[in-house]
Order: sequence, then C-alpha cells, then structure tokens
Amino acid sequence: MEKMGKQLEIFDLSNIALDYCSKTLKRGKTLAENVFQSVKENTGRIWTKLPADITSEEKARKFEEGGILASEERDNWLILILLGHLKRSTNHCIIFEESLGKPSDPFIMKSSSKKFTYGQELYHYVNNADMSPEKLKGILKLVGRYPFIGYMCVLDEKIIANILNNRVTADTLMGIAQSVLKIIIGAYDEESYLIMEVADK
Repeated sequence: MEKMGKQLEIFDLSNIALDYCSKTLKRGKTLAENVFQSVKENTGRIWTKLPADITSEEKARKFEEGGILASEERDNWLILILLGHLKRSTNHCIIFEESLGKPSDPFIMKSSSKKFTYGQELYHYVNNADMSPEKLKGILKLVGRYPFIGYMCVLDEKIIANILNNRVTADTLMGIAQSVLKIIIGAYDEESYLIMEVADK
C-alpha cells in the first residue's frame, strides 16, 4: 500500500480484482465489450483508495458489499484523478457508459453533459471544457448507477469529431477501445471505484 494522506490509502488489488473487473465489463455496453477484448491480455495495475483502517484483504476483496466509504470521499479522490487526466491535453477525455438511460429518456437528454449514441446505447463524453470539480461531481451523480463503467482515453481528432457530431460507428467504438489508458469500475456497492490500468500505456 502507498500512503496518500490521513484518511485514504492506495490499495493495490491487482491480484484479486481482475475477475470482478472482467465480469463488470461483460455487463456493459458495446464499448465495454470492445474494451474487454482489447485489454484482456494487457491488464496493468488495479487499485483503489480505501480508508487506512481497512487492513484486511478479506474486506478489501468484497467488491459487491457497501459500508466502506462515504459518497463525498469516494467522489473527491476520483475527481482529482479525472482532473489530472483532462489537464494533459485536449485529446485526453473520459467516456462513461449510461447503464440505464436510453436516447429516448428525457431526463437524461436534458442533462448538461455531452452525449453520443450507438443504436439505443447512450454514452457521456467529458473533455477539458468540463474541468471543474463541481461539473465532474454532477456528471458522476448522473452516471452513478450499476454497472458503473468509465474510460480515461486519449482520442485522435477524427474520433472526437465523430463523438461531438454524434456519428459514432462500430469502427469509432473500436478506436475508442484501443485508446483507453485506464478503466473506472464501480465497486463496493457503487460506494467507490477501482482503477484498472492498461499495461504499456
């Protein structure tokens, strides 16, 4: 474990979390299927932040059980990670799968997040225009349903244009999948997140 501040510590869960992450991706949309195929042989470190008093691996491996972290603590540490990613360039972005909503859902479509569709699948797109903790917190609240799946990517200009113009094809999704640096997986009854890194990126 790498100590990070007074309240939370980084827990390296690479040895125990791969199966949970894989199962969650298999429950996702088409992009999740593509990402799983792209990274299944190229998985790097899997980690999270948990309270420092979680000293038992047995408790840390109960990814489907809650009662481990307050929602504000959960979002605060992830938002710092997301901000650091978005600040790197205009090509660094984040995509969240909309697990329940559809393009016909008026509540989802009226939200301020940038969105794109693939058939009846809906995705939220975040770029450096969204670099404020308040805006990111709102987006996390909007997409924070099971299964929670997000992707930290570096996309080329053609893919970004297709997303912004909502002209996403199967090839676009494959290009996104191949550009993923880190995968964000909801865990602990959606009270926290796992960060699954892609090796060699």
